Amino acid sequence: MQRLNAIIRADGSPGFSMASTLIGAITNIILDPLFIFGFKWGIAGAAWATVIGQCLSLIVSILYFTKTKTFKLSINSFKMNFQIFSRVILLGISTFITQMSIVIISLVCNIMLAKYGAISKYGADIPIEVIGICMKVFTIVINIAIGIILWAQSILG
Repeated sequence: MQRLNAIIRADGSPGFSMASTLIGAITNIILDPLFIFGFKWGIAGAAWATVIGQCLSLIVSILYFTKTKTFKLSINSFKMNFQIFSRVILLGISTFITQMSIVIISLVCNIMLAKYGAISKYGADIPIEVIGICMKVFTIVINIAIGIILWAQSILG
């Protein structure tokens, strides 16, 4: 979804990109209490509301590609062009390495917390839960920064 919105913004339609995101979010907000409390589905209801909202956003975003401003999609658009593919790989390899480094560091950290946490008086679970909470807070901070960057990108673009 996020990639489709980036393409839509790059095509010169940041308003449409925002609208597709809002449609999914508003759908989720409306369906959450209905599914959770009305149908008494609990967490499953919240999950279904989220999935329905995301699918609706996806459908709206896909519909945009029938009337793009700066490019047209055809069957040839989906054929592999190895020259372009190799340039994309070169551009994306640093992000891939960064993401894989984060995964490896998290894995090693969790293994060490489980091993050395087991010999502490708190046990192995508490240190892992603490780092999980810290990572969630860090994710919130990072997402706020990314939100500001994406906002600035669409306004300045």
